[in-house]
Amino acid sequence: KLAVASVSGSFLQQGMRSIKLENFNLQLLGLEAHKSVDTLQYKFNDFVTGIQNLEIVTADSVYSIGMKTFELSYAGKTARLGGLSFKPNVSRARLQSQMQFQTANVSFDADSVSVKGIQFDSLLYNNKLLVEDINIKGVDATVYKDKTKPVDRNKLPLYPAKQLQSIVFNIQFNKVIVSGIYIQNIELYTFGNTAYVFFFF
Repeated sequence: KLAVASVSGSFLQQGMRSIKLENFNLQLLGLEAHKSVDTLQYKFNDFVTGIQNLEIVTADSVYSIGMKTFELSYAGKTARLGGLSFKPNVSRARLQSQMQFQTANVSFDADSVSVKGIQFDSLLYNNKLLVEDINIKGVDATVYKDKTKPVDRNKLPLYPAKQLQSIVFNIQFNKVIVSGIYIQNIELYTFGNTAYVFFFF
């Protein structure tokens, strides 16, 4: 069993500026290893890990990614994530000032994500993620777009099917349940010399 009370670090070229987490734990139950001349074989009955209060700041310091709890069980074939968040560290005006064309800025909180029936062996050996159920609860999301900016005609948005095709490994799941979802769409328009903000729910 491995347990670490807290971890923090800074990065220069890893896509994030800093990372912090608490109460990291890892357990390998029933671990057995057998070594031959050129091969190391091992097996275990269960692999359990978890962390609390994960905080990541992106390399440009613009966004913070948070997760209050994470638990994963190999034998139970489950993963549970709690208190998820993705939020900007700067104002919407600051975000939009860096954009030449219309660009959606997204932020969200999610109470929990529960994944059941994960086939870990398929992910490890076949680069294929097989999942039975995904249950997402308590999502509060905001999408903001400045409609006073022009549309980039050379960069049209991809359809969902095209976005799924860009994933580098296969994902298959039987059922996804989303409950308690609230999405607020905010768009800024200009009529004459006046700017208006519209809210869509």
